[in-house]
Amino acid sequence: MCKLSGRSGFQIMFLEILPNLLPYLLAGFVGSVYGGIVASVGLQLLGLGQFTMPTLGLIMQTALGEGAIPRGMWWWSPPTVVLVLVFSALLIIRIGLDEVANPRLRGTAR
Repeated sequence: MCKLSGRSGFQIMFLEILPNLLPYLLAGFVGSVYGGIVASVGLQLLGLGQFTMPTLGLIMQTALGEGAIPRGMWWWSPPTVVLVLVFSALLIIRIGLDEVANPRLRGTAR
């Protein structure tokens, strides 16, 4: 229909198709960021990551190796709290993008 009305391929792609795909693309991006963080922290926690730069996974691996939890060293817990906050924020962003992308969720209030 757009071709018949005289629009170019560029206009069809960026004005008709992309606005409808954008929420799905952003939700996929958020999922990829989530997976990347889990992979990075998981590898560091197992001791398979890079040791030249301090990361959340390296701090958690050091805390586990030193036995911080049984000793009651509460100051080793901020990396875990940061990860929980980051994953909670990504989950909220993904739910919001799902409400934008899914027409069944647009008009309903939870």
